Amino acid sequence: MPVLPEEEEKLAPPHPLDASDPYATDRDPDIRNLGRLLLRRDVRRAEDYFELADRCALKAWGNGGLQLSYIEKTLRAFQYVLFEPSAALAIEAFVRWTVAVALLYPTRENLAIALWAVAAAFPEEPERLLDQQQHLLDAWQGATLAPTLPEPTPETAAWT
Repeated sequence: MPVLPEEEEKLAPPHPLDASDPYATDRDPDIRNLGRLLLRRDVRRAEDYFELADRCALKAWGNGGLQLSYIEKTLRAFQYVLFEPSAALAIEAFVRWTVAVALLYPTRENLAIALWAVAAAFPEEPERLLDQQQHLLDAWQGATLAPTLPEPTPETAAWT
């Protein structure tokens, strides 16, 4: 969501949180501008935070793996508007996507990030998404039991 010309002037004066807000400091210019604009709004509008969550969700996969910072930002943006019934559904759908990706690409990093997302999604409802948690734990067991060291060669056999 590019900043509209009439809103551009709102971004000019510095805001006390410009240097510390995770959205206002994001490296993506669209997320950064939207984050800075939301700091300056008097009223929290759900559609703004859904837009912010969508922009962050688009960056949740990159460089061959799940990106924890964008998964956290996506969840946080949805959690800001939990007063909207659709926000909880969006969180659940996003976490299920995160788990599906981690199971499709089951590196320990992806599995750990997805497990974190399950835990962080609904902190007041730890029983929610337990099925997803179990899938990840099962996959983690398989991932950690897989050999991670290279096969010994005659040169390295001394340590075996």
